[in-house]
Amino acid sequence: MKEVANLGEFNSYVAASPVTIVYFSTETCNVCKVALPKINELVNSTFPKAELLHIIVERAPELAAQKGVYTASTLIVYFEGKEAARKGGAFSLSELKHIIDRGYGFLY
Repeated sequence: MKEVANLGEFNSYVAASPVTIVYFSTETCNVCKVALPKINELVNSTFPKAELLHIIVERAPELAAQKGVYTASTLIVYFEGKEAARKGGAFSLSELKHIIDRGYGFLY
């Protein structure tokens, strides 16, 4: 998992990886703090070729605004540089797995 704080860096990662999963959180979101390690574990164990990016909104407000993220937590999945799915607020790990499975299976 990589923490990203600017749009240029974000765009480089998304362009370079066929599958990019981006998790937006805030420093004050306790649900985000609990969910992040679980998402990291899911991605590493189930989708090893995917890139997981973490954006802390307070440290990258321009990036969050540019991507239309206005709530914590928000997760965006990119396949080949294009946004394929977006979940805001509460979501389960099984729901996340299902979302990623759809495109990941076609690419790998």
